[in-house]
Amino acid sequence: NIKYRGVINKVISKCIMLDNFIIYKTFINQISKLASKGKKIAGYGASATSTTLIYHFDIGNILDCLYDDFKVKQGLYSPGYHLPVFSTQKIPIPKKIDGILILGGGTNEILTAEHNQLILNDRVERLTESVFLIKKFPNAKIVFSGGNGTLSKLKLAGSDVAKMFYNQMEVNLDRIKFCDYF
Repeated sequence: NIKYRGVINKVISKCIMLDNFIIYKTFINQISKLASKGKKIAGYGASATSTTLIYHFDIGNILDCLYDDFKVKQGLYSPGYHLPVFSTQKIPIPKKIDGILILGGGTNEILTAEHNQLILNDRVERLTESVFLIKKFPNAKIVFSGGNGTLSKLKLAGSDVAKMFYNQMEVNLDRIKFCDYF
């Protein structure tokens, strides 16, 4: 398992642009400080990519739970850190959330660029549900971590497509720190 994590970490580290890596590290430091003060930190997205990011940035001990509306994931636990996975529709949302980490997915960068219009995929609930959370918690710090799962450079990044979506949903883009890991 440690050998596997090392290989994944090396691949991801080579793919992360330095400025995005610094943004992530800064955010990780911020949420670590919040967690050390007893603040509750939740992640949105329980995919394999999310698990890779949680391990790569070693934030499994910081997160209290994950939200994902993909029914197959609900009621289960994330690999390794055993974070419970909940639906935003079926459990009460806490009265206060200090940070929202939207763990990628929901965007189709290739088709959006090809058709010059917003194209989303079958994981769009990560974006739609995050709008609910962003509007419900106006003081929460928000990071969107995009990525397309390929090592090739695309015309648009996941965060570019997410910005298009959030703009159409009338979400203030200045509230969100956008990052792409590949």
